[in-house]
Amino acid sequence: MTGSQRPLAPGDLAEWIGKYEGGGTNHEGEAFDAAAELREIALGQSLCLEFTATGRTGEVFHTEVSLISEDLSGSGLKLAQACSNIPGLAVHQCTGAVVSADGRLESVEFSFGGDSAGFRQVLTLNRPRAGTLEYTFAWAMAGEPVEPRSSATMTAV
Repeated sequence: MTGSQRPLAPGDLAEWIGKYEGGGTNHEGEAFDAAAELREIALGQSLCLEFTATGRTGEVFHTEVSLISEDLSGSGLKLAQACSNIPGLAVHQCTGAVVSADGRLESVEFSFGGDSAGFRQVLTLNRPRAGTLEYTFAWAMAGEPVEPRSSATMTAV
């Protein structure tokens, strides 16, 4: 983690809490409307991220509910994703963060998988400035390189 001396905790994303709307492009180049909500749950010990990408014709391309919390094993911050595009729960490990010189958390990266023989995914939440949330999906099927596939840029509502 750049600029951080300790592992991240859910409270480090407290300034990011809110509802966001915007747009993005999926892995097939199709534009979509994006909606996200990040909220505290379990008395602030965890966060819940809900995200939906809806095509311009009304087709839901992606919907997810993810929990962000510290792992009780002590292995750091996790993002557990249940979504419409994968057949089960994908538990991602926090693998990076960017903290600005003034101490503001700018970006958090979560990774799932590691063996190129299986599905891998990297989810990045980015807050380039107050009131803006970017969500990027990089992924690969077995034998493919992990590459950015879909992304959304949203503003607070």
